[in-house]
Amino acid sequence: AVDLALRLAADPGIEQAFPDLHTPQRATSFDDPGYPGQWYMDLLGMEPLWDVSLGDPDIRVAVLDSGIDVDHPDLAGAWVEPYDSLDDDDDPRPPGPDDGHGTAVAGIISAQANNGIDLVGVCPDCTLVPIRMLGDRNGTLGQTIAAFEHAIAADADVINNSWGYTQA
Repeated sequence: AVDLALRLAADPGIEQAFPDLHTPQRATSFDDPGYPGQWYMDLLGMEPLWDVSLGDPDIRVAVLDSGIDVDHPDLAGAWVEPYDSLDDDDDPRPPGPDDGHGTAVAGIISAQANNGIDLVGVCPDCTLVPIRMLGDRNGTLGQTIAAFEHAIAADADVINNSWGYTQA
């Protein structure tokens, strides 16, 4: 069908020719209740990408932020090698319930798809490396460097940094 369409399209008397192909079932039929409200996924053009792949568990995305609730049901089981550079331990959870920025960022990146919970991440089949380096207090330069070093040592393919410093 494609060869015929190409031959027809080469004919100067034919304006356009397209093969009549079957369209595959879209991978974007998610059952996550918050997905319809994720307007930014359309803006990013995610649906055609998700038709190809929802990601790969071998792709590791480190999120360096204010802490990630690794017990959140949309993130549970989809993370490895957690780290908290402020407390120098393996508990990256935020210090309090009011600090959800890191968890929100992690969800936008890797919330699991088709689990009937909340949202869908940009790369729901990717693996999260949760790293806390901010929170109820800002870390030192050394703690920030330790967070990046951990991400690198954890073989992160992507290191997300949606934070910044203000001048004192």
